[in-house]
Amino acid sequence: MLDRIEKQRTRKALDRYVGKDVAREVLDNPASFLNTLHGERKQITIIFSDIRGFTTRTETADPQALVSQLNEYFEAMVAIVYAHRGTLDKFIGDCVMAHWGSIISNGPVTDTESAVSAMLDMRARTAKLNAEWVKRGIGAIQVGFGVNQGEAIVGNLGCEAKMEVSTIGDAVNLGSRLEGATKQYHIDSCVGENVAGLVRDKFVLRSVDLIIVKGKTQPVEIFTVLSRRGAPEPAWLPRHEEAVRLYRAGEFTAAEKIWREVLAQAPGDGLAETFIARCVELQAHPPTGPWDGVYEMKSK
Repeated sequence: MLDRIEKQRTRKALDRYVGKDVAREVLDNPASFLNTLHGERKQITIIFSDIRGFTTRTETADPQALVSQLNEYFEAMVAIVYAHRGTLDKFIGDCVMAHWGSIISNGPVTDTESAVSAMLDMRARTAKLNAEWVKRGIGAIQVGFGVNQGEAIVGNLGCEAKMEVSTIGDAVNLGSRLEGATKQYHIDSCVGENVAGLVRDKFVLRSVDLIIVKGKTQPVEIFTVLSRRGAPEPAWLPRHEEAVRLYRAGEFTAAEKIWREVLAQAPGDGLAETFIARCVELQAHPPTGPWDGVYEMKSK
């Protein structure tokens, strides 16, 4: 009797965060989940997805229409997280925060591959939603994704009136910063070097930059995810990677020339435009000290 009550209590908690298949597995071994609630250090992979410019839309949009659209979006995104065996952490305004490896783990490699695969499916589903919304006379949205992997503390956080399984730590904070970086680099996804090292055999990555995020002192290499392996790769990708190598070596003129070639093949490519502008600036005002290719982010 007590065992059944405990399982019902555990299922009630789980239903808020994971899909039914994961909940079933946890219920077969509830001790591990209950230990996590008290606080544990775990290797996790975390996604932050944020709708760009949504706060501005709230100032003029019809409230009921906006809430309906947001809920439709959330419903689709959470279904994808659950389909890839992820855990929903919370909604932060229009942001979805989810992670892998927190409640149940298949190891860092599989967890991270699942997270990146979920991110690509979320991106594709958003594109389909946009097409449907436009047909219905509803404005389309743009979404940025930040994905990071590392150690975090997982536990049941809050107060007696409201508790939730959540994650805290540097890996989580960096994931949020990476999502913010998508705006500056004009890309729709940004993943950290830990993620890249775990998934590059399964996904096509494009190098972005070496950055120091606000509040930190150590640089991290960041990438954007183009597609799963097996899909056609852009013909210009090797040239982009060569330009990145030259830029980091301080050869700004040569790097600019190649990025202009990339831009000719991919008109409107925001990342190439960003680095062309940076190369022009660095040629006009060369670095005064040793060049390490690291860019310091000024905002979150």
